[in-house]
Amino acid sequence: MPVLAVSHVSRSFRASGRSADASLDVRAGEIHALVGENGAGKSTLVRILTGALEPDGGTVEFDGHRITTYAPLEARRLGLVAIHQHPALFPDLSVAENLAIGVENAAPVVARRLARTTTTGAGTCSTSVGARIDVDREAASLSLPEQQLVEIARALGANARLLILDEPTASLTPQEVDRLFALLGDLRRKGSGLIYISHRLDELPRAGRSGDGAPRRPHGRHARDGRGRPRRS
Repeated sequence: MPVLAVSHVSRSFRASGRSADASLDVRAGEIHALVGENGAGKSTLVRILTGALEPDGGTVEFDGHRITTYAPLEARRLGLVAIHQHPALFPDLSVAENLAIGVENAAPVVARRLARTTTTGAGTCSTSVGARIDVDREAASLSLPEQQLVEIARALGANARLLILDEPTASLTPQEVDRLFALLGDLRRKGSGLIYISHRLDELPRAGRSGDGAPRRPHGRHARDGRGRPRRS
């Protein structure tokens, strides 16, 4: 059974029309690539999956249960987390405090108090993504790749079961991209479901080597997966 099953989801916008008939399923231990040009509906689908938008039609199921409440906190509670191109860390807080916010869903005002009791756990979360980052450092002092790793660690610390990575290589060097793909392969082997979003077609073979399927989604409609087979309905 898929961890995530999206069936014929659509959303209307007055200015740009409709993102039509989006369908996708992801199983534990799979990486799927979602590829399309700007305006194809990738961001709209991410916003629906993470609870920022409610679809006009279609269904989204997580662990076999249909989602009826579309809200960011509900998506995180279920274990569905997006890592965006520009990480959403609190720059004036430490790594440990940012991890505490994610794990405890705490407001920044109480994060420092939580971090004092979760520093050991924060260190463990950082280690789980292969990072050697001092959890006492301020987030503002981290490089972009380090910020991405902290966000992934925060999601894993909150027991995320499906990660959506939205254009994660946009600002990375080739060496940093290599490390990211190695991490994705490791997460897949540990049973995480992942959706990898990019408009860079040259990254698809690498996503395939790290994972399994690579469904293409031009203009909101599914074509074929990375193995050349018609997509399962």
